[in-house]
Order: sequence, then C-alpha cells, then structure tokens
Amino acid sequence: MDSIRGGLKRNRYKPNVKISPKYKMLFMSLMIVAAGWLSYYCHGVMRTCVIYTHLYYIPIIFSTLWWKRKGFIVPVILGVFLIANHMIFLSEVPLFDDYIRAIMFVVVGFVTVMLSEQTARAEQIAALERKKLRSLTQRLCNAEEQHRLHIAAGLHDSVGPKLSAAKILIQTLKNKNPQNIPGHLGKIIDCVDSSIVEIREMIFQLSPKVLYQLGLKAAVESLIESFEKETSLKFDYEYEGPSNTLNRKVRSIFYRAVRELVININKHAKAQNVHIKIENDACLLTATIEDDGVGFNVSEVLNNHDVINNFGLFSIRQQLLSLHGQLFIESDAGIGSKITMVCPIKPTEKNIESEWDHADQHTYSGKSYNHV
Repeated sequence: MDSIRGGLKRNRYKPNVKISPKYKMLFMSLMIVAAGWLSYYCHGVMRTCVIYTHLYYIPIIFSTLWWKRKGFIVPVILGVFLIANHMIFLSEVPLFDDYIRAIMFVVVGFVTVMLSEQTARAEQIAALERKKLRSLTQRLCNAEEQHRLHIAAGLHDSVGPKLSAAKILIQTLKNKNPQNIPGHLGKIIDCVDSSIVEIREMIFQLSPKVLYQLGLKAAVESLIESFEKETSLKFDYEYEGPSNTLNRKVRSIFYRAVRELVININKHAKAQNVHIKIENDACLLTATIEDDGVGFNVSEVLNNHDVINNFGLFSIRQQLLSLHGQLFIESDAGIGSKITMVCPIKPTEKNIESEWDHADQHTYSGKSYNHV
C-alpha cells in the first residue's frame, strides 16, 4: 500500500511554476547590467573588438519568451549599447563586427518572439479543442441517453399495453363460455400481431434487414417509401453504380446519415421536395441530399451548442471521419440546403487506407465546398 501511495505521489500532476513579475524584472536588470559591463570591459578596459556575446543572448531569449513583442526592446537596447560602446571607446576601429552582432541580437529576438507567439497560439487552440471535446463528449452522452429513453418510451407506450391487454384476455378465458373463446382469441391474436409489427418497425429503425440483404440502394428506397407515407415530402431518388459491393460499415453509416438528414429536413426545413442522389463509382461513394426548404446559416448551426439541433450533423461528420470521408454543407437562409457526403470505397472493413488520404479534401469534382 505504501508503494502504491508513493507511486501516486510521484505521478501527481505538478502545475507549471510561475515566476513573479518583479523577479523577472530583477533578473532582466541584472542580465542587462552584466551585458553592459562586459561591453565596457572589452571595449573600454581591454581595448579590443573581441567580445563574447553569449551572455547577451540570455536576456534576449528570456525577455522575448516572457513578454513576447514587448520584450523585443531588450535586444534593441543591447544592440544600441554595444554599438555606442564601440563608438565611444574604439572610434578608430571599424564598426563592422559589432554591427553584425547587433543585427544578430535583433534577429534572434525576432525569431524567439515569433516562436513564442506561435507556441502560445497553439496552446490556446489546444485548450479550446480540449474544451470543445469535453462539450462534445457531454453531448454524446446526452444524445445516447435520449436515444435509450426514446426506445424505452416506444416499448412502454405501444408494445407494453398491447401485451398487457393480451394477457388480461387470456386470463379472462378461464371464466368465459367456450362458445365465446374464438372471439377472444381473435382479439388476442390482433394484439400480438400489432405488437409484432411495432417491434419489427423498431428493429428496422435500429438495423434494417433489407440494408444487409439487398444493399444500400434498396434500403434507401424502403426508407423513402416509409417517409412518403408518414410525411408530405416528395422524393426524387437516384442511385448510380453497384449497391452490394459496399461493406457493412459503409452501408450502415450512409444509411443512418441519409435517414438522419431526411428527419432533420422534415422537422426543420419546411421543404416540399427532397432530391437524393447516391453515386458509387468504385473509388468514391457520394451521397447528396438536397431540399427546397428554408435553409440555414451553416456557421451558426455548427457553432450552436444545442444538442437537439446540431448533434445529428456532428455525429454524421464523426462517422464519416472514421471512413476517411468528409461532410460538405451548402446552405443559407431562404435558399434550401445541399449536403454531400463523400468517402473512399473500401473492399473490406480491414482495408482502411485509401488514396483519399492524399487528396485535396477542400475540393471535390472541381467544385468548392464549405466542409465540416
């Protein structure tokens, strides 16, 4: 136990030590004074142009690291001081060497400032990404919980009462006249049949059998038929290329993505017509879903932290990234929307490498897209 505690103490996170501003100023003052004394000693006392400038680079580097661009004044001061010392004590000797040294001070200070600012920006971006990742993780958990509640509510509100009614009817058969038994059995069969239909509908929504038996083309056709019965949307559907050559992961992700996008169109777009086109050209699988609805501001939706409104797009994007694919969105208020999903076609799920990794992910088929 003591060894475990010792290991925990050794591995405990230690925050970065922050130096007080007054100690920074004290250190910098001492270093500048030391550099000035070195210049005076070499030029004024030793009367030589040979000077070891290593000491100068210590305050230059620390000042630019601590104060970024404000600290750039230190290499300038040291360079001016070095040249002034030379002109005062060694006026008869050319200034070329000290000019070079002063220029090097400025160059080193400038490079250090640029590097420190880039490092600070990278740290800020990393902190924002960590914050965003925590937020997205929370959204994933919330969405998963909502999905579970949806399934539980469906079973409780539809299948549960019908099975309970069937059970009650079976129990009442004990005290019924045998002549009335066939009528009660008919009601029981109707309840069971209705429950079976609803369970099959839930299973189809979770994992449609037609998707794995007949392929993506037939599964999307079945999905469209279902939406046309339940909504007022009118669909135009095109499929080009083979359907049964796609592996299970690609089929599932594209089918669920199409379903999620059509659900969003039905809920939010106020559209009348939806055009779905899927192309399989043996190298890339492309699915385009276009509607004539009210459209939306892409940046506002993607930057919105509301789980309900934009989790679907985030989920689709993450699943496409697992296939080395991309999600492209074209939309604006009042002009409808066009969402394109593209991913390389892999013969098997183990073959996850593709030339798509080396392609320009900002363009596709010569057109520019705002990709997510």
